[in-house]
Amino acid sequence: MNIDRHEQISSFFSEKERPSLKNVSYAKYGYGLLFAGVIAFYLSYAGYIDDKFLFAVIFTVAGLFLIRNKFVELFFSEDSFFFDESEVPKRFLEDANEVVLKRVFEIAGIDKKEVSDDVIFKIYVPLYEQYPGVDSDKILRVLLENGKFMYSAWQVHVIIVESKFVSFYSCVYNWINNICKDFVTDEFYYYDIAAVKTVLSEESCRCVDNIVIENGQVKKVIITNISGDKIELTVDRPFLKPYFANDEYDLVKTLRMRVRKERFRDVSGSDIDFEIEDTRG
Repeated sequence: MNIDRHEQISSFFSEKERPSLKNVSYAKYGYGLLFAGVIAFYLSYAGYIDDKFLFAVIFTVAGLFLIRNKFVELFFSEDSFFFDESEVPKRFLEDANEVVLKRVFEIAGIDKKEVSDDVIFKIYVPLYEQYPGVDSDKILRVLLENGKFMYSAWQVHVIIVESKFVSFYSCVYNWINNICKDFVTDEFYYYDIAAVKTVLSEESCRCVDNIVIENGQVKKVIITNISGDKIELTVDRPFLKPYFANDEYDLVKTLRMRVRKERFRDVSGSDIDFEIEDTRG
């Protein structure tokens, strides 16, 4: 049976219904028991060990029980819910990119085929506090085995570094419902950009589970034009311990290179420095 993918995601974030990632973590022990059972069967059959047939049966049955979900996924489901931790970000990125990028190109009025992937930068920042227009019961997170969290609500930034200007798009993406909303857009011509910098700052956060985080470190990329207008992107909130972090290095370097080439023409990539300004008190 092909279970709806986003019902799976909803179940994943439901503490009562989630078929826990423990099912998958247990599977590694199942493979070991199954292997031991097969070896025991062989050794018993070959006469190398005596009176161990019962142990071989127990090992084999226990192993099959622990890997049953993987077995079901392989033979009976086209889109099984059961997946290991390494697949969590992959599934999230597939869903988020499909929905968000489609809407970005609709707003921009451009054909995705006309824009190369190396000038499209995507930043994913988890949300775990009350957000206007997002039901609090849809703002969830799951603690994974590596001590990191996977979140259901995200702020997604898409930056397209075009030939003469940089376009900025930001929205809130709800992974459970697979929808994006509250798009904010802006664009700066390179000639008008006065500064591109990365800063460390602090913020306080009242989480939806009433945990209050004081002075949590935040990393931001700030693009300022000569009129003083700013595009300010939060690129990392490490105090929320997200499963994966963004790497803004390529974005900042690409922007600085475009700005300096617009101004000076003969700037090379080796001339572009990368530094982080610490604005924390």
